[in-house]
Amino acid sequence: LGERADVVVCMRFAMLPFVALSLWAAWRIGHRLFSSRAALWAVALGAIAPDFLRGSVEYRTDQLWATLWLASLWVLVSGPLTRARSFGFGVVLGTCFGVSMKSSLLAGSLMGGAGVTLLLLARRRAAPAPGWLARRALVALAGLVTVPAVIAAYFAERGAWGPFIYNTIYHNIVPGLGVWRRAAWSLAALPALAVIWYVARRLIHEATDTMQGARRAFIMATGAVYFTVLNCFWPLVTRQDSLPLIPMAAIFAAPALMAAGARLRSTRLARVAVLVPAMAGALEVTMALAAEPVWQDGTVEQRRFLTEVLRLTRPGESVMDLKGESVFRMRPYYYALEPITRTRMDLGIIHDDIAEHLIATGTAVVSEDSDLYPNGARGFLDRHYLPVGRLRVAGGWLEPIPGEPAAPRRFDVVIPGAYVLVVSHGRARGRLDGSGYTGLRRLARGAHAYLASSGEDSVAVVWANAIERGFSPFPRP
Repeated sequence: LGERADVVVCMRFAMLPFVALSLWAAWRIGHRLFSSRAALWAVALGAIAPDFLRGSVEYRTDQLWATLWLASLWVLVSGPLTRARSFGFGVVLGTCFGVSMKSSLLAGSLMGGAGVTLLLLARRRAAPAPGWLARRALVALAGLVTVPAVIAAYFAERGAWGPFIYNTIYHNIVPGLGVWRRAAWSLAALPALAVIWYVARRLIHEATDTMQGARRAFIMATGAVYFTVLNCFWPLVTRQDSLPLIPMAAIFAAPALMAAGARLRSTRLARVAVLVPAMAGALEVTMALAAEPVWQDGTVEQRRFLTEVLRLTRPGESVMDLKGESVFRMRPYYYALEPITRTRMDLGIIHDDIAEHLIATGTAVVSEDSDLYPNGARGFLDRHYLPVGRLRVAGGWLEPIPGEPAAPRRFDVVIPGAYVLVVSHGRARGRLDGSGYTGLRRLARGAHAYLASSGEDSVAVVWANAIERGFSPFPRP
């Protein structure tokens, strides 16, 4: 597609196949557990759930992650648990791990759901034999480790084992992060587990086929455990974390709504009974429109930002942004500035050496001010960079010294290169480093001085490329 300001919008269309596959997997699961009609309603309700509707078309790895998770569940419940099916389930779930380490939460929830189901089956003396179950588990484990092992071997062969382990595991383990600061949330897990046990028992008890009830209980308990652990123990919860959960919830919400409608048929509300699932869908659409109206283009600022990035920089020039939002330009700093990195910086685990990286790489363009920049970096950027729209470029303001308007205005250059001095109405005309200023000047790193001419108030020293490409630190009329 090339370098274009709307590239993220374009790439959201690449997410649609994953959305379709996720909903298809949800339909297959719903059809296997309940009925074709219930499965169709599950797809409809899941697809228009506000968080799924918005989150599923964002350009992220979470879409592939959620699709693989739902596909693994479909493989698991679509037929008898043979060794081949167990291995296939393991491979798909292992591929899910290859996409995101958040799959550890999914796998833990899967084990929790399986544990609840097996205990309930054991109470009814319908649990599978331990040896039979152990053989399937070992085959599934063999499939599970296949894809992660290939990925790990690749990084090890390339001499990047240390960074691989750090980025996928160690970086994300930070004491006191997010929900971990609020231990009281964990207490909510106890009543949640009691509810999960009760609902799973009812699903098994009310099913005409015990194994069919066990499948329903297993999927329900897995999703409910995931929801509970996510909200009670997971340190950072985002909207994307619900992508694998919403279709699972819809698989059970649809037959529940249909059952509610069936009970209403014997009352005065019989005429609207059949509309109960549709009414739930209408409520979802209303909530989605209220949260993010379709007639408002929420990507305007993003496109304007990328437009300025492409106007201001050329391929090969670096841009210091928070976590790659400039898309087409390399970052001079290794760590993405997001909550986990900031927490590690606040704890002193990661040293704030952003300024050193900017100087070493000669990065003249940085993104807007943000609280995600640590204090040291923010102070450095405020001193040595100027806002020119949605970006900042190397330079600074040369203000008159109070009480000494005719004194030289001293400034430091940390990014050597070509600079120009401008005032609100055009080019400055004073003396720079002892000689008359007539235009673009290459400035070395270090101290410089500018003696303003008569009538010059605020003077800006600006990275020359910014001025040449139509940017200015002065507000436009």
